[in-house]
This record gives sequence, structure tokens and C-alpha cells, in this order.
Amino acid sequence: MQTAKPERIASLDVMRGVAILGILLINIPVMGFSVAYFADPRLLGWSPADQAVWTYVFQLLDGAERGLLQLLFGASALLLTREAMSPDAPVKSVDTYSRRSLWLIVLGLIHGTLLLWPGDILFLYGLTGLFLPAFRRLKPRTLAVMGFVGLALLGATELPNYLHGREVQAQIVQLDSRPAATPTAADKAIRAEWAEMNGRREALKAGMGAERAQRLGGYGDNLGWATGTWALLNVSPFLYLSFVEAICTMWIGMALFGWGVLQGRRSRRFYLVMMAAGYGLGVSVKLLLARQAIADGFGPVSAGHMLSDVGRLGVAFGHVGLICLAVKSQAGRWLAAPFAAAGRMALTCYVGQSLICCWLLFPGFGLGLWGRFGWAGLETIALGVIAFQLVFCPVWLRLFKMGPLEWLWRRLSYGRTPPVATQAAL
Repeated sequence: MQTAKPERIASLDVMRGVAILGILLINIPVMGFSVAYFADPRLLGWSPADQAVWTYVFQLLDGAERGLLQLLFGASALLLTREAMSPDAPVKSVDTYSRRSLWLIVLGLIHGTLLLWPGDILFLYGLTGLFLPAFRRLKPRTLAVMGFVGLALLGATELPNYLHGREVQAQIVQLDSRPAATPTAADKAIRAEWAEMNGRREALKAGMGAERAQRLGGYGDNLGWATGTWALLNVSPFLYLSFVEAICTMWIGMALFGWGVLQGRRSRRFYLVMMAAGYGLGVSVKLLLARQAIADGFGPVSAGHMLSDVGRLGVAFGHVGLICLAVKSQAGRWLAAPFAAAGRMALTCYVGQSLICCWLLFPGFGLGLWGRFGWAGLETIALGVIAFQLVFCPVWLRLFKMGPLEWLWRRLSYGRTPPVATQAAL
């Protein structure tokens, strides 16, 4: 017995396409430069053009594309397990969804190591996806409360660190403003603590030389860098924080799907308000964080860990409102059609971006362009790759029913071979 094929929902396809294409604009600084840029974005270049590009990426894209994908992942959990919503319903769809998640974990492990992109999200989302079906029967309001409260608590855990960091920073300013004198034991302790707070940033900067040698080396060198970096992100306490952020945002996505928001079922006025409020809140928070970071010289004390979810989800909600408004009009659907095609091939596009950047453009065994471009140059390259995929995906889908990796994923998950060619290509 075949599982009914879920109908395509235009707004979900477009959102997925926008998110998966836009995420390259976030990933390419690490693909084409050192991870040290996390410590100080100015290392990547700080010309007027670079500053303008960084500001745009930080305010409108950073975290928001990831947030949009997480919302959609939560929606997909409900969409794909809807046959098992009633208490006496068969759980075959849940079993299939669990297999999809398990295979996504495997694909993510391969993508993050052998395919040389340690910033992979497939592993994390596959792991998180295993837990989502357990929440499928909860009411949207309950899911939304769980998600927002969870994210609020996650941000609140950073408040003590932030307040203490500000206190230490203020004491350092006072020490630097005093006339030269023999430092006391307390002065030395404060300076030692400040140096320790800066330690991680300085360690990242100090490692740039070794990273350059690996990234501009052969496949084995790049594999060593990718595997080590992937392990740092996924076999460490960092995975716990990423998991909490992901599942809380996915719960919110499940709630939005339950309310019909992500499917474009609400009024134009609703989406207009959602867009204005989302962008208004999200961009304002992001602007505040950007100004603080620049004023502090991108120092170790930042409110970003506390407020990042407010900023990124605000912008993500703005994206949702804008996209749902667009697909309600014929002109908007026409303009969004290439993004919808990319959304239908999201897995292929995502891994394809890694192959283009981490195998062809930047590594030493490819064109060796690593470290040669600043913010403006790298984001221009990313836009070129995105433009290529916006052309490639619609052409591919005229010939085939799905992308090659979507075909493989479905084959592994359902245990049967999906059809390949479209009727028009037969």
C-alpha cells in the first residue's frame, strides 16, 4: 500500500527555496575564508563595500535563513505524519518519517566530513526530527508556548555572563584611564580575567595560518580540517545548544502550520502586519547588536547570545509574511516560481552549493581561491551560484520529477524506487 503523496503547497516551496539559497550567503564566509571571522568580521575585509555587505547580511540574513528552515522543518513533520494524527490511526507515516530523519543524519555526516562542509545542518535537523512526531498531536497554542518559552530560557541563561562581562569590561576601562602605577593584585586579577575572555577570539586568529595550509592543501588536508571542525560543532556541548534552538523553533513552525499561517491561508492584511512587525522588530534588534559590536571593536562581551533569537525569528517572520503575500498574486507567483523550484530541490541545492564552493572554487585541490576575497567579493560569488541554481532547478524539473538527492533520500526512506521522468519528458 502506497503512502499518499502530500500535495505541494506553493508558499512552503518558495520559503524553502528562499531559505536554502539564502543560506549560502551566510555559509560562504567560512567556505571562502577562515573561521576566525567569527571572532572579528573585519578580518574578512572592512572597506566601505565590505562594511555595507556585512551590515546587510547580518541584519537581514544571519540566523533568519536558519530560522526559516527550522520553521519549515517543523511544518514538514506535521505534513508528513498527518495520517497518524488520530489516536487509532496507523503509524506507518511516523515510521517513514523516522527513517527519513535517520537517513538525513547519515547524509549530514557524509556532507559534514567527506564532502568537506562542517557547517552542515542536515545532521542536526535529522537528529531533531526524530523527536518531532511525539509532539504532533499537541495544539498549536501549546507548541507555540513551548517554543517561545524554550528560546526565552535559552537566551536568559546568557544574562549572567553578559552582565559579568560588562562589569569586567568597565573595570578594564577604569584601569586603562588611571595614571601609570604599580598594579595591585586585584588589578592583575581583572586583567587576567579579561585576557581569558578574549582567549577564544585570539585562539581563532592565531589558528589562521594552520587553517590556511589545510584549506589550500589537497583533499586529505581539507578532510582533516572539515572533520575536526565538524566534531567541534557536533560532538561537544555546542550540539546541545543547537538542538534546543532547533527543536524550539521547529515547535513554533508546527504551530504556524497548524494555524495555516505557513500555507498562506490567512488574509493579506494578516501577512502585511506579520511582515511589518517581523521586519520591524528583527531588523531593529539586529541593528542594535551590530552597532554595539562595532562600538566594542567586536569584543568578547555581546548581547547577541541573549537577543539573537528575537532578531533572527523577527526577520524570519518578516520573510514568511512577504512570501505569503507574494504567492497570493499572479505576478508574485510568477516571480517566485524559480524559488519554488529550488525549494523542491532544496537538498540537491544545499549539497550542490558545498560541492561548488568546497570542491571547485576555494580549496587548494580546486581553483585555490580561498582567502582571496572580502565580504563584498564572497557575497558576489554567492549571488552568482544562487543565480545559477535559480536557472538550473526549473530546467531540471521540466525533465525530472525531483532532484537527484531528493530521489535518493526518498528511495532510502520509502524502500522503493520513485518515478524519475516527468510526463512531458517521456
